Amino acid sequence: IELYHPTAKFLPTIELVYQRKVLDTRQIALLTGDAGVLDAKTNKRRYVATTNRLRKLLDNGYLVRWEAQRPDRFNPSNNKHLFHFIGKEAVPVLEANFPYEIAKSDYERVKSRADCWHDWWISELYVRFTTEAPHRDTTYLPCKDFIQNAVSQAVKEKFPFTQTRWRLAGFTLEKRGDKERRLMPDDVFTLVKGKPHLFLLEVDRDTEDNEHTNPDQAS
Repeated sequence: IELYHPTAKFLPTIELVYQRKVLDTRQIALLTGDAGVLDAKTNKRRYVATTNRLRKLLDNGYLVRWEAQRPDRFNPSNNKHLFHFIGKEAVPVLEANFPYEIAKSDYERVKSRADCWHDWWISELYVRFTTEAPHRDTTYLPCKDFIQNAVSQAVKEKFPFTQTRWRLAGFTLEKRGDKERRLMPDDVFTLVKGKPHLFLLEVDRDTEDNEHTNPDQAS
């Protein structure tokens, strides 16, 4: 498939996976408008169109997929999950069609498998909010949208939006000389219903102590 002149059905999928770092098939289907078909025998929803599109992207190196164990203490039988990351071939496609600068770590993340479940849970909340907001007469604005809308064109050109900045969130809490303590949420978004409401998201997996051993570091 030729993705340097991508059709509407391929490019949104590549960009979505890049934006969110990691997505599964169901999340991609919901974000691209694939309602799927309910299987009468298994009572599970099958996303045939999305699965076929992902297969082509995977076969041509635009996406990478691997299976991971689900750390679900409440449902241990549901213990396998497939994650999608962008592949190396997606880099020129993204840079040619969007104002992104793709870092090598963005498409080699799958090798380390670092924080994949953490990123997936952040993506899951994103999917639920974006798909539900229109039904509640509410607008969901991801971090990139309201930050980019608040700066000039010159700033946009000087600082292209990278994946790291996609969920850009750094709030200074306190300054002491040349040092500052900053709050770094997992995600930031705005819900607009009459007026904008800013939300800071932190996905707590109960893996850290509530108090940092070094108060000069994270808060």
